[in-house]
Amino acid sequence: THRDEIVFAAAVLIAIGNGLMWPLIVASLAKRAGDHQGAVQGLAGSTAAMASFIGLLAGGLLYDSLQGWLFVVSSVTFRVEPSMVALVMAVALALATAASWLPSRMIARREPAEGLRYE
Repeated sequence: THRDEIVFAAAVLIAIGNGLMWPLIVASLAKRAGDHQGAVQGLAGSTAAMASFIGLLAGGLLYDSLQGWLFVVSSVTFRVEPSMVALVMAVALALATAASWLPSRMIARREPAEGLRYE
């Protein structure tokens, strides 16, 4: 149905966004951090973890406070087919792999000592 196609397209766009966003943010932070790369990347990881926790907490609080309205949303007819779930998972995995392949390939060509050198 048309709604299934919209959900699938949204899932693909989210996967592309996540696949591109995080490696670019980490690379940008590493480039600008200078001598403090470890601290900056650790702070970025901690901030991302805290944002995930706050998002889950906010979602739980919203669920608790809007229970009546959630049933209105859940009454919308939508059927999840196992083949659609498998397809979304396969596309998300392929996009995540593709987004990480090029940076990994570039790093793999370097000498390990060059990557670990502290200047």
